[in-house]
Amino acid sequence: FILNSLCLMIIGIIHHSSYAQHQLWIPPFQSDKYTVLDSAKYKFSYNLTFVYDSTKINSTLKNQLVLLIGDNESKFFVDDAPQYIKTATGMVTGIKLVESRGLAATEIFKNFKTKKETIITNLRRQESIYEEEIPALNWNITNESMVILSYTCKKATTTFLGRQYEAWFTTDIPINNGPWKLGGLPGLILKANDIQNYYIFEC
Repeated sequence: FILNSLCLMIIGIIHHSSYAQHQLWIPPFQSDKYTVLDSAKYKFSYNLTFVYDSTKINSTLKNQLVLLIGDNESKFFVDDAPQYIKTATGMVTGIKLVESRGLAATEIFKNFKTKKETIITNLRRQESIYEEEIPALNWNITNESMVILSYTCKKATTTFLGRQYEAWFTTDIPINNGPWKLGGLPGLILKANDIQNYYIFEC
């Protein structure tokens, strides 16, 4: 996953630089510090809209998130690729426009063979890592259907960590996965939310 993302990032930077005609500083990538776990076969992007203050229902923020899926693992993380802007002096610079709340500081790795997931969080430069079983969610698949991104989806409901969730999945993409810790359905989850709409994931 790391190497694939790196290649895409370098290609994007080279392409952008050819038009900007400015030199961009690229921090060195220390590949010896990382281990390649898998190669991504699929990439799905999700928008997360969430209520960051439960006393103010309209206080919503957004995260841009990515789900990479390989043969053995999946990785769910914030899409924090630098956004390149031109300053008042004409200099092109890379900045990260990432909302720190929500899931922006969280990475979730699901191992399909061990059926365990590793969660990594980085808050205020403090990293925490823990491992747990991939949740075996008890879904109730309903007869309701809806078209999302031209895919026919079916609705399923479950209760997880004290919240009631509804998810829309499509068997046209027969991948048992979805945003965050959600999964376990006979198709990819394209949309999910808790019934209070505090958290809404949209592919």
